[in-house]
Amino acid sequence: MIRLQEEIIESRPGFHRASFPEVGGEYELTTSWPMAQAFGEFDGIDFYFRAKYGAWEFETENKQGHSFPNEHPNYFVSRGTYDEKKPNVFSNEWSLRILRKCFVEFWGPPRTV
Repeated sequence: MIRLQEEIIESRPGFHRASFPEVGGEYELTTSWPMAQAFGEFDGIDFYFRAKYGAWEFETENKQGHSFPNEHPNYFVSRGTYDEKKPNVFSNEWSLRILRKCFVEFWGPPRTV
């Protein structure tokens, strides 16, 4: 898996904030049962992540907080499911694994370090 260049600004149980010094942008993640969510910007494109009730979703958004149309080059949505009863669901580490997977899927090797 490709490693993204992230600089951790603050991390504690239930909260994580990091920046992307190479491409610009940052994000905040909050985790607390029964929900995890993150929002931020990566290389000038906004994104939102939410996990709740056994399903998670990551999507890119325009500056007004709306999803891009399907044909737009910045359109990206990734979804999955999880077992809410597993230990450590909604931990920072669990959510960060999903977020980083989505970053790599959308921004890919040309924008990673």
